[in-house]
Amino acid sequence: MARVSGGTTYGRVGVSRTWAVVVGVGLLLLAAADAVGGSKGIKVTGHTVFMSATGLVAIYAALGIAALVSALFGEVAVKLVLRAIGVALVALVGVGIAARASMGQALGFPTKIPMAINLVNLFAAVAVLAISFAAARLTYAAD
Repeated sequence: MARVSGGTTYGRVGVSRTWAVVVGVGLLLLAAADAVGGSKGIKVTGHTVFMSATGLVAIYAALGIAALVSALFGEVAVKLVLRAIGVALVALVGVGIAARASMGQALGFPTKIPMAINLVNLFAAVAVLAISFAAARLTYAAD
């Protein structure tokens, strides 16, 4: 029976690079969902989860593209970029909670930032940071 070891599976691609593609595609899908939401937004149990705001869509798209491009440059670049993306999302949540009205206007929301969008950003930040720090251990475990 043919056996595939961890070294041959991730030898050329790497765990971190795979996660960079997953994060990049996820952020681009988040940007698309916000764009599709329109000015009325998409509501889940009465809370606006996705709403079109040009600034926020641009931020998600830029972060997604940065994650995808980092996959081309190697494991170290991926880890640094994913950690920077996580910190950027945490900063977005912090400012979004502290200054909901003014930050909402700056990002292009018709009103202040809905709290559910801050929660989506917080979930994304935690996920990206967990991935970026866990990828360092997974890379060495595959060797």
